Formats: sequence, structure tokens, C-alpha cells
Amino acid sequence: MIRVHPLLGRAAADDGFPPLRTSASNPNIGDFGWTRTQGGKPKAHKGVDELCVVGWPCHAAHDGTVTRSAFSTSYGEVVYVAGEDGLETRYAHLLERLCAVGDTLTSGALIGRTGKTGNAAGMGIPAHLHWEVRYHDVPVHPLRWLRGMLDPLAEVP
Repeated sequence: MIRVHPLLGRAAADDGFPPLRTSASNPNIGDFGWTRTQGGKPKAHKGVDELCVVGWPCHAAHDGTVTRSAFSTSYGEVVYVAGEDGLETRYAHLLERLCAVGDTLTSGALIGRTGKTGNAAGMGIPAHLHWEVRYHDVPVHPLRWLRGMLDPLAEVP
């Protein structure tokens, strides 16, 4: 059974799942919307980063179809999942991808294992999942916008 917080769309800290794991002490890990310098240029952060161990299971946050499963210089190993009505989620810096373009997923399906690939590799950045949500290709804050969706790093019984 998948348990999610009914308002935040993710597991609450008191329901047996770990809280969102971010690090304010590392300027390369963070929350949605803050600006950082990358390559000498300011850049908005279009997702949230959840700290984790390398190899932690990453699950689809919603039902959908895999539209991209590939390597990217910045995202590293990344999976895009398109849902209904313009919703898309992206799961980046994976160690490995366990789904392919065209796969139909249900919420909680295993899509990969977390890692430190792409621009997270070799920069002293801890392992983390970069999780983006886009609505009609506009980045939105996953934890404030989504309702009834699974935290991708939650344990799925």
C-alpha cells in the first residue's frame, strides 16, 4: 500500500516515511526556485533535491508513460514520465534507469536507482535525486503543487 500525505502529495514525517532530505549547507543541493551559480552564471533550480544513498530505489510519483530514458550531461541518467493533462515528472542523477521510452507506469513503479551522475558527479555533491515537476513544460514546485502523489524515494511495500 502506498501512503502519501493528502495535502503535500508526499509522505509526512510522522507517518513512517523519512522527511524530505535537503542540505542547506551545500549550495549545490536545494529546494525549488533558488538561484545558484553554475559555470559562472546564475541559474534557477527547477526541481527539488532529496539526499539519499547511492542505489536507493526511485519510484514513479504518478501514473504515466516514459517519454525519455537516457543520459544527459547535466541530469546524468534521467527518466521523464508524462501523465495526463500536461503533467510531466523528471527523475535525474540516477545511477541506473530501469524503464524504457514507451513503458506505461503506475504510481509506485520502480523506475531506477539513485546516484550521482551528470553535473552531480565529481563536484563534492552528495548523492541525491533531482525531482522536477512540469505542467505544460512550466516548472512547478513538486511539494506545493502536487496532491496525492507519491514521494519518489518513499518505500513502497
